[in-house]
Amino acid sequence: MRVLATLVERMTDPSAVHAATVYADALIHKKQSPRLLIDLARVVIGWQPATNDDARRLRYIFEQATVAALDLMRPDDARTFLA
Repeated sequence: MRVLATLVERMTDPSAVHAATVYADALIHKKQSPRLLIDLARVVIGWQPATNDDARRLRYIFEQATVAALDLMRPDDARTFLA
């Protein structure tokens, strides 16, 4: 959870979205932790992308979190991430 706390602290940093995406990739490919991926999406859900690349990265996080939520049978979370 320290990673999520650090992301919250640095959400205004121009590289924060990129860092969140790297963390999402680690959760997907290395750790295979759908619950942490859902927690990450909850942390970044209010972030506003500064660039098109940031928007694309956030969309990727939400798409992956939606899949994780559906896998864990959490349709309310999936709906939230789709919105």
